[in-house]
Amino acid sequence: MWISEERKYVRKTLKTTHLDTAVERAENEFFAIKANVNAGRRIFSPTVQQAADEYLAHRWNVDVKRRSITEGRWATIKSHLNHFVGYCGIVGREAHSSVTRLNDLESKSLPH
Repeated sequence: MWISEERKYVRKTLKTTHLDTAVERAENEFFAIKANVNAGRRIFSPTVQQAADEYLAHRWNVDVKRRSITEGRWATIKSHLNHFVGYCGIVGREAHSSVTRLNDLESKSLPH
């Protein structure tokens, strides 16, 4: 199924060889995905870069504009996130974004 908002196909296994069961599961999966798309939810996990950018925009609009934090603190957060993004290995590697999804990061893959 093509998701035009994210410009990707959704492929899922139905884990059955029985036709009637496969059709029923496919219909359920289709309607669940369609409902999420219509509700404006993401189907795929964002890249680390996208998540960092969204977080920084949120912190700017919510905290800096309300003066909860200073612009200097926001710049420090931005600097830390840029280093984290670089650590994840996605700087300048958009073609390899499949290895940079948030879902691909494991809690044990990052040092404590």
